[in-house]
Amino acid sequence: MTTYQETTDYLFGLHRIGIKLGLENTETLLAAAGNPQLRWPAIHLAGTNGKGSTSAIVAAILRAAGYKVGLYTSPHLIDFTERMLVNGVPIDRQSVIDFVRRFRPLVEELAASFFEVTTVMAFWYFAREGVDVAVVETGMGGRLDSTNTVSPLICGITPIGLDHQEYLGDTLEKIAAEKGGIIKKGVPVLTNNREPAVLGILDEICQKKYSPLWKCDEYGECHARDEQINGNRIDLQFQNFIGQNLWLNLAGNHQLENALLAVGLIRGIAEFFPVSDEAVAGGLAGVQWRGRLDVVRREPAIIIDVGHNFQGIEKTLAFMKRFFPDGDFNIAAFLQADKDIEGIGRLMAGSCREVYEIDLKKGKFPEAGRLANAVRNSGGKARLVADFETFWNGIWQAPEAGKAWLIAGSHYLAGEAYRLIQLS
Repeated sequence: MTTYQETTDYLFGLHRIGIKLGLENTETLLAAAGNPQLRWPAIHLAGTNGKGSTSAIVAAILRAAGYKVGLYTSPHLIDFTERMLVNGVPIDRQSVIDFVRRFRPLVEELAASFFEVTTVMAFWYFAREGVDVAVVETGMGGRLDSTNTVSPLICGITPIGLDHQEYLGDTLEKIAAEKGGIIKKGVPVLTNNREPAVLGILDEICQKKYSPLWKCDEYGECHARDEQINGNRIDLQFQNFIGQNLWLNLAGNHQLENALLAVGLIRGIAEFFPVSDEAVAGGLAGVQWRGRLDVVRREPAIIIDVGHNFQGIEKTLAFMKRFFPDGDFNIAAFLQADKDIEGIGRLMAGSCREVYEIDLKKGKFPEAGRLANAVRNSGGKARLVADFETFWNGIWQAPEAGKAWLIAGSHYLAGEAYRLIQLS
């Protein structure tokens, strides 16, 4: 295995193994790699929505403060290397090749999954690069997630909703118990959840672990002075940090909650990693996180968002209605089969002019036309698109004046859009 393409083909082929819930394989691979996760402290985040954005903000603030920061997130949009960054720079392709070449025999002996291997690769890379701290986002769950092998200084729990129910449980309480499984004995936990059922479970876990549970809204607040299509002008206060007229370089008012949680996590580790107020402001202003209400063209607007469950898409559509109050935009969407397609179809039906369901055939794709039917059954207009590249080239290269677009519903679709932007 000598090329990057061969290596990533092999890695993506591990998806055939499916999702493995449990830490045994990860721990075995980590031991073979010299337990790299013990060579740097972590900030560990779990949740249903917002954990990627919050992780990106935390990493941006720590970088602005001068620390060398690892950031591990998933999934990627265009290239595998996006999953593991050091100071914002993706892992180099040769390191990916070297890791797989070295550990492939053990990977095959264990029948390790894609996520298990990727997680160990990230931890190995962070140790090799000598990061001061790593911000680590869980994959799907928490308790049995491969990332739950880190030693965190603090844990963050973003809002929890009904998603991945076939693996995590069919109630908020069950899912909260799985996500809350990242909580370690004596390690503080900060959350911006407000759902009583979720908070009750988190509190129960924290009491058993002798871990303090801090709630964002009891320690601070964040308000928008001016919500713009490409970001927010905000006032943010958390404990003794008071920031006024700050720029948050992420669009959508739901990002205010993520920013508050991120600043709270930074304040929670101040004993280990002091950060100035100027660095907090600089990190908020400089954070980059593609696929989150990302305006890739202004006139007419094309906005890409990876919100892919009911709660995420609900927030995305609320944002669109603020800037296109008459529903004067179209949606190109692709959803995975395990999402609430009928519920999301109802949301989309009353929000825009027309929905174009993209038949992408990636991941756990649904029966073609299922979303379009759900939209039409709720009184909206919808059609099925079989060839996304031709469709995209039409709206990108020959846009209709005043015809705005939202590209939404999946990292797969967002990644395809970004790839085509690069090609053009």
